[in-house]
Amino acid sequence: MISATAAGIDIGAGNSAAAVRTTDGRTRMVADPLGRCFTPTVVRLAEGEILVGEEAARSALLFPDETALWIKRELGASRYSRSIRGRRLPPEVILACVLRKLREDVERETGATLPGVAAVPWYFDDARRKAAADAMEIAGWQCLGLVNEPTAAVLALAESLGRLHDPLADFPPMRLLVYDLGASAFKTAILRLQPGGCRTLAADAEIQFGGYDWDVRLVEWLADKLAPQGLPDPRYDASVWSRVYPAAVEAKHALSSRRRTTVLIELAGRSFQTVLDRDEFEDISADLLRRTRTLTERLLDRAGMGWDGLDGVLAVGGAVRMPAVAAMLEQLSGKPLLRPFPPDEAVARGAAVFGEWLRRGLLTGDDDAGWRIRETASQGLWMETRDPRDGSPRPIPIVPAVTVLPVEVEKIFCTECHGQRSIAFRIWEGSGAPGAALVPLGEVVIGGLPPDLPKGRPIRVVFQCHTDGRWRIHAEVPDTDCRAEAELRRETGLNPQSVRQWRDFLESPASLGTDRRLDRALSPGVDPQVAAPAACAADSAASEEQTDGTSSDAASVAPPGREHPRLAAAEKLGRRTRLQLQTPSPTPFAQDFEDRREAEPPTVEPLFRRERPVVTREMLLSAAAPARLGAGPADVSADDRPAAVEPARDRFFPDASQHTPVAAPEPVVEADPEAGRNRRRGRHVALPWGGSIPSWVIGLTGFLLSSVLGLALGYLLIRYLVPDSPLLRIRP
Repeated sequence: MISATAAGIDIGAGNSAAAVRTTDGRTRMVADPLGRCFTPTVVRLAEGEILVGEEAARSALLFPDETALWIKRELGASRYSRSIRGRRLPPEVILACVLRKLREDVERETGATLPGVAAVPWYFDDARRKAAADAMEIAGWQCLGLVNEPTAAVLALAESLGRLHDPLADFPPMRLLVYDLGASAFKTAILRLQPGGCRTLAADAEIQFGGYDWDVRLVEWLADKLAPQGLPDPRYDASVWSRVYPAAVEAKHALSSRRRTTVLIELAGRSFQTVLDRDEFEDISADLLRRTRTLTERLLDRAGMGWDGLDGVLAVGGAVRMPAVAAMLEQLSGKPLLRPFPPDEAVARGAAVFGEWLRRGLLTGDDDAGWRIRETASQGLWMETRDPRDGSPRPIPIVPAVTVLPVEVEKIFCTECHGQRSIAFRIWEGSGAPGAALVPLGEVVIGGLPPDLPKGRPIRVVFQCHTDGRWRIHAEVPDTDCRAEAELRRETGLNPQSVRQWRDFLESPASLGTDRRLDRALSPGVDPQVAAPAACAADSAASEEQTDGTSSDAASVAPPGREHPRLAAAEKLGRRTRLQLQTPSPTPFAQDFEDRREAEPPTVEPLFRRERPVVTREMLLSAAAPARLGAGPADVSADDRPAAVEPARDRFFPDASQHTPVAAPEPVVEADPEAGRNRRRGRHVALPWGGSIPSWVIGLTGFLLSSVLGLALGYLLIRYLVPDSPLLRIRP
């Protein structure tokens, strides 16, 4: 048994992991009964049982209607992007199945129920952070709070360096670059580690881009090798994909430790074998690596720094095991990488350290005692007001997106009439960058005001945001003992009653059957939040359409076909159409902890405007048609959250269908024509009777035939039109 006090959870799109903080001041990873420290974030709701991890991943292609993948991308939406067992479930409920397995592993290793902290990406907004916290509660965790992934990684590094024993210990400050290349997203951040704590200086991310793209590139390479052998193409056949994709992943892993590997695949009763060396793999994926370099250098430029201004580079995420990543970072920075732990363990270990601090109350924020964590808000807070000229809704900033956290902002509201007992206004989140739309967070209702308040009586409202990125609102009437009741009615998410009901769903006996348990949890009489989300303002049909921009029929898994020649089989794996959303601009560079930059209110585009549909590379990979951009709080944020539900209708919003606060980001790098040419080399064309021939043979044959036919046609025309032409005379 491990004697531990707190746990840390790394919620990953590909794999999730848990670590604990032991009583001797160290962190330790928690393994499952088979000794594996990482659990695939895949859930299958089978009849009579819920499968999580490897078992669910192996059966994903066989039971696509029962399996959910890439759950982390769905957080913040009202429902998962496609039906599971014919039902649209909240993504936090599906994620809770994974977190519940991690909790059981921790309890088995420690013999106790520990409080936990979940690590989330820096760009997560309030809705997705709440969804992660709700998933922890549904899974049975006592959620102490949330921590940003870059901060957790730096805390794990500080532990390995022995700098967490005393908050007053003196050591030289360090500026660190966190390079996080995960399975489905690439994130980078600059942090400052100094005595007593750390501070996020700047951060940026590119969603829907990660280690999976390297896997897809290898599948494409193998598909070009299979064609000359007359074997089927995995990009058009899901059953072939299920055999080729695991082989590609295994080859990628093997090349991390060896210079060459052999790929063996059994297809159509035949054996296919080819050799792949590391240099060729790095050549076909060089443009992907340059893409991460471009984003990292852009972040350094915005922070006003260069590679020589860094004291170290910390590589995080399973995909950084590729030797090309380490070679690039060491070449650019001129320093060896910091590798205190395996790269995919750092976030979970750091979250466990943060959880121990929260449990013991060590995060005092005082310069003289305790630890200090300073974050930078990825999303600003905005309030909706009326334009005095025409009465139209207009957003005004309350807290800019570059504000240092924790922060507390006070605003004064006045009553409009005598005896007013409540005040209501809507608040929004967004970076405020030009072209970036705002996301409705909810409606703030301040009630419980004293009776007989005169017109124009000020009401003090306080907006608080701690380092976990969650907004808290308080209100009071000055010069009185009355503390008003402030309630934030969110646009999306589960209410406390729904959280309890879904927790009962996971704890109910499996003998009841999965369908029966789901029906009880989804019963409108028991769970009004799921049955009618967003204050029951939108009907269920419209909500189904706006969940992922397609109808319910289109959301079901369709068989792959030739009409979508880009990895149609990926749709069988759950890679549904996702909107590529706006990533917040990196935060400005700051020298000290106490610097709070006074930013000018950013200019924004009109609050409600129509957007043209955007076709992203992810849409092509998922073999789905371009999605219709829908309205809702889950449409826009720093990253890729799927569309959710439409905002609640009121007198300011006559037509909810016009609410499309989605802005497509600019591409990080331009398309690489050289990479396209490399993929076109060696193409073969399959023949109907079997076998194949190179494409250049077909081109040469066509050229010769067209030349002969052209000469013959010219001769006939001349003979008919000018029979006495000297061109027709044959000289001896």
